[in-house]
Amino acid sequence: LELGYNVRGAVRSLEKAAWLQEHFDSKFGPGRYTQVLLPDSSDLEAFKAGIKGVQGIAHVAVNTNRSTEAEPYIPDMVNETINIKAAQAEASVKAVVFTSTALASSAWGEKGHFKEWQYNEDFIKYAYDPNFQHPSKGFIVYGAAKAMSEKAAWKYMQDEKPHFTFNTILPNANFRPSLVYEKQGHASTGGFPKAVFDGDEAIVKGVVPMYHIDVRDDARLHVAALVDPQTAGRRLWGYGEPFHWNIVLSIFRKL
Repeated sequence: LELGYNVRGAVRSLEKAAWLQEHFDSKFGPGRYTQVLLPDSSDLEAFKAGIKGVQGIAHVAVNTNRSTEAEPYIPDMVNETINIKAAQAEASVKAVVFTSTALASSAWGEKGHFKEWQYNEDFIKYAYDPNFQHPSKGFIVYGAAKAMSEKAAWKYMQDEKPHFTFNTILPNANFRPSLVYEKQGHASTGGFPKAVFDGDEAIVKGVVPMYHIDVRDDARLHVAALVDPQTAGRRLWGYGEPFHWNIVLSIFRKL
């Protein structure tokens, strides 16, 4: 919206998301942002209806009710991701971008050089191992689900060769401001620092030192993938800078 594009957002409830419409109307003027109802991202017909006439699709939705069980969480996420095939029926679509995660390629805190097409096979193995228990098991299953979703999406692109380009974005933890704090609080990984501030030891134990990205830079990566032909067919990493909880605590103490 800030770059001048019109945006159509998919929401699970038009009533609950009315504040989002009001926010963008007040900031950018009426008509720039519109909302369509998509109660469930696995609903292919609703997905098809929602993308009529668009030029680019950013598939950012994800099931955030993380599970420590691989089934049915992983197959469900894979099926939701493959709904990008609906874009084949829309001649207007030029680019599709899927939000993956850094965990799809490597474990948190992993060092060394990454290969562009590496996947986190360890997480896939651990996710399906009922005997493997860990404070971060929910994140491990989530990373495995994203890795397998990416694999399925890239295979679809290779097999079907649709008319649109495709990219995946692999961000690490997203920090920085909420869009409208009063309506959404500290959403997703943006809530990690707040949880630490409140003394939630589960976050400290479950989220190891890694990288983070400013959520606004993550958004810029998505836009770049949609509009810049040089990014076509690539995985784009979202690594801003490294952090650990002592750094976060030192910032709190300073403030």
